[in-house]
This record gives sequence, structure tokens and C-alpha cells, in this order.
Amino acid sequence: MGPRGRGYSATGAPADNGTAATTARSGGWRVAVRTVGAGDSRVPTPRAADDVEALTTRVIPRASTRGWSQRYARSLLITDCAAVLTAVGVAYAVRFDIEGFPSVSGEFSPSYLSVSLVLMVAWLSVLAVGHTRDRRVVGTGPDEYSRVYAMTWRLFAAVAVVAYLLRMEIGRGYLAIAAPLGLALLLASRFAWRQWLHRRREAGEFTAGILVVGHRPKVAGLIATLHQNPRAGYGVVGVCVASGEFADGERVLGVPVFGSMEDAAAVAVRIGADAVAVSGADAITSEAVRRLGWDLEGTGIDLALTLTLVDVAGPRVLMHPVNG
Repeated sequence: MGPRGRGYSATGAPADNGTAATTARSGGWRVAVRTVGAGDSRVPTPRAADDVEALTTRVIPRASTRGWSQRYARSLLITDCAAVLTAVGVAYAVRFDIEGFPSVSGEFSPSYLSVSLVLMVAWLSVLAVGHTRDRRVVGTGPDEYSRVYAMTWRLFAAVAVVAYLLRMEIGRGYLAIAAPLGLALLLASRFAWRQWLHRRREAGEFTAGILVVGHRPKVAGLIATLHQNPRAGYGVVGVCVASGEFADGERVLGVPVFGSMEDAAAVAVRIGADAVAVSGADAITSEAVRRLGWDLEGTGIDLALTLTLVDVAGPRVLMHPVNG
């Protein structure tokens, strides 16, 4: 919704953490998604375009679609805690006598046990602040890994600065073990969870339902692309076409047409879509994009745009590959 919106995301992130966009490389589709809220749906996801004709959509109320992302985020939190605890614990055990309570050298000298506890809490906190478990970045693309990497090294850079300012001489060996070991464990656990999530998405679960808006040929192309890439976690639950192309009871590649493009916001709310995807720059004017964005404000529904319309939505865009 223009510059006043919360941010753009195809994996999507809140405006305070930047934004994101979805890229579908198959068929040349690249879109940017504006985040106006959260929500997830479950829809069948055929693996090939030839299978799309047989698609029957299943719309699940938005109140029940947020559960999987919250459960998945909690699972990531548990493994993140285990990774951080293991890394800091190993560093402490290797460098110090676990039966004693060694202290940091310098003018300010807390015990290493206290330092370890603070480090673990701070590490988990920065992972949360960095939105590393946001449903819009998990499961596909490099952003999930890059956020974990960036937040971890920012934390240890901050530790070095704080230690210098407080004249603390924290053991280099301790930090040299904790940082790379923790990062390796975090990335490994995220990779393992991603493989599990891919299997669930290929079974038609843990997906976000999308209402596709645009002219019929581009709508059909985007539907086919999304169904060929189920791991991206997007399933088409409905279509809105140009006014002159709309007919009651019609389907595009097996997906029901619910109305014209002018009705997109109301239709998205009615069918419980998680996002509205504009399938081409020729499908809608810049002013209509802004109006659609404002209509979706407060609904918890994202707005997805092709790159040619990104400048209408705003400059902050993070690319997210639909096909892997």
C-alpha cells in the first residue's frame, strides 16, 4: 500500500525488519509481496501443470490457518535453544574447570558461568529480534540462513565492544569455540527442519493460500508455476480476472474464479486467502494497486506484486525464490 504500508514481503517480514518478495523463476515470474499480516492455509498442490486441471481447492478459515506457522516456530525455538546451550556449554567445558567458578579477567570480572548465561539469553534474543523464525522466510530461499548468520555475528561483535568498554578480558578461546560451533548447529538444525517442511508441503500441507488477480493467460501461468513448486509453500485457492473475462462458475486450470479484479480484496477476505497476488503489470494500474493495498490493510492478508510494480509498493524488497 505504498510508502505508508508496513513493508513488503513474499516471504514477507514486518516493516521494522525490512521486507520480502517471492520469485518464481519457472515461466519468468518474479513478485514482491507486501506484508499486511499473517496467516497460512492448506491446499492441494499438484507437482506438474498437467495435474492442475484436476485440482480441487479446499479453503480453511483464517482463524485455523495460523496454527502451523506458530507450531513450526516453536519447534525451531526448541532446537535453537538446544544449539545455543550445546555451543556455550561445550566452550565452557573445554576452556574451564567445570567444578570451579572461573572469573573473567579485567576491571570488571563476573564469573564465566554468568557470562555464559547472559550470552545464551542474548543469542536467543537476537535470533528472535532478527525474525529468523518468521513464516515468510522459513522453508525456501537463503534468507532464513542469512538472518541466522548475520544476527549471530552481530551478537559476537557486540560482545567484543561491550567487553572493551567494560574492560573485560573474555577468553578468546571460549568465544572462538562458542561462536562457530553455535552457528554450525543452528544452521544444521534449520536445514533439517527445512527438509521436513518440504516433505509436508509436497503433501499439500503447511502452505499459504493465494488469490491470483490478473488477465487469464498470466493467471494461468502463475498458477502452473506455483503448483510446479510446492516447496515454496504457496497454493492458489481462487482467481479474480478482468471484468470482461469473468463468468460465474468458471475455473482457470481447475481453480475457481470468484469475481473480477475490482472485487479482489472482498473475495480474499471471504475465502480466507493469505495473500493476493497480482500476476502482471498489465493487469492493474498503479492507483488500483495502492487502493487494493489499502483495502487489505488490517485484514492480515499479504499483497504480492510483480517486480514491475514494486516501485508502486515501496523500495524495500527482499527476494525469495518460489522454486527452491
